[in-house]
Amino acid sequence: MFSIKKILNYSVLAIIILLGIYFRIKYFSFNRAFWGDEIAILVNLRNPSWLSVFHPLSMGQSTPPLYLLISKIQYTLFKDGNLELIFRSIPLLSSILSIFAFYYMCKRFVKNKISQIICMIIFCLNFHFIYFAQEFKQYSSDILIFILILLSYFHIDLNNKKSSIIYSSLYAIAIWFSYTSLFAIGAVLLTMLLQKTDIKKLFKFALPLIISFILFYINLKHLANSDYLHTYWNNGFVTLNTFFEIFIKAWKFFLTGINGTSCYIVFFILGTITAFINFKDSRNKLLLASLAFMLAASAMHLYPFFGRTALYLFPVFIILLVKVFDIDLKRLEPYKNIVLTILCLFVFMGFWNYKNLHNYKFVNIKSPILTAQQVSEDKENDILVFLKWDYVTYEAYYKDKLNITFKHALCMDQWFYPEEFDSLPKGYTYYFAMSVYDKDPNCLTSKYKKQYLLRLLNWAEIQKDYKLYLDDNLNVLIRFSK
Repeated sequence: MFSIKKILNYSVLAIIILLGIYFRIKYFSFNRAFWGDEIAILVNLRNPSWLSVFHPLSMGQSTPPLYLLISKIQYTLFKDGNLELIFRSIPLLSSILSIFAFYYMCKRFVKNKISQIICMIIFCLNFHFIYFAQEFKQYSSDILIFILILLSYFHIDLNNKKSSIIYSSLYAIAIWFSYTSLFAIGAVLLTMLLQKTDIKKLFKFALPLIISFILFYINLKHLANSDYLHTYWNNGFVTLNTFFEIFIKAWKFFLTGINGTSCYIVFFILGTITAFINFKDSRNKLLLASLAFMLAASAMHLYPFFGRTALYLFPVFIILLVKVFDIDLKRLEPYKNIVLTILCLFVFMGFWNYKNLHNYKFVNIKSPILTAQQVSEDKENDILVFLKWDYVTYEAYYKDKLNITFKHALCMDQWFYPEEFDSLPKGYTYYFAMSVYDKDPNCLTSKYKKQYLLRLLNWAEIQKDYKLYLDDNLNVLIRFSK
């Protein structure tokens, strides 16, 4: 029979899981417009060769080959459909499945039931985990695969030939679907080695992975040598001087919109120390080995640990966050549970208060484009004007998708300076379209776009035929003539 305590525990967990699923589906259903990085992947998918998924990608992209292959299959089958929803179906499914995978990870790695609830609150209601459930990028599948590989450690039996073949084959395939799976696989293999697994059996198990990795490296070594990617992600490469700074920035990014980042960091440090003290436990070896491989890859400039590229490791961070509470305090155990209950309420209120932090309907370049199409009376001569990434999305997809009939469109390169508009040819009417990203804390250019918009409005108000079209979500269309 279930006790009242167990019923309450499972009920709370069920509510948290359902909330996590609800928010992911809710924001997915808004069907917001593609933004620059998503369009960049779409442009690469249009290459008619199926082998192109294994070639270097254009527009600064580094999507895993098998993820790109599945996306290419989707594009081939449904290219005339709603590609926003079609391409985001894999991230959505991955994000929902990762909730259940992380629940089992909590049961494996966390002893205290209240600590498990805290972990599930952070995972299910985290802003970035929800956000990337509806973005056409690989980060949600990275998280799912990383968790599953860590959990696979408990099911591998090297004395069972069938089990060994299955898991070694899955590992060999996983690295082509998720770059960060390499760190989880490395953690599993290192833990098996530290647990004094038979070296010959371990080598046989790892052989398919080694072969796959050699091919993987040959195929993708251009990423390790990319000056563009190294420069773009330079802040994510760990050095002795930036070690603590990078960890703090990662936590601040992960806890976007949440107060008390310092408290989370303190508990993370205490939990990591606890894991070191109890290093004999294979679960702690797995967690710490994951950190070690991340640090090694970052220090060697192979993979950055910054912003969204760091999200795959945060399931491990969350577990370490509560590890200190796995210490058996004997007579003080009831007091520990009281403290944990208070912390649980504190964490829930913090995450619940920001549940409406970002309404994804706000990000939508389609709105001003459609408004321009509707109000312009001379599309042969009137000119659409965009900032860089809005221009890319327009030219690559929305011009044809929305049946826009403007003959001319321009891209403004130096968009921090509205005075650039002074150089536009005279004798034309211009329609400047911009998605403002007004309430998107994930967008680093948000504040700059708003500042730019205010300066641009001051400039545009003194031009001929000025008119401002502003939808409820602050997507902007500005008409003026020169």
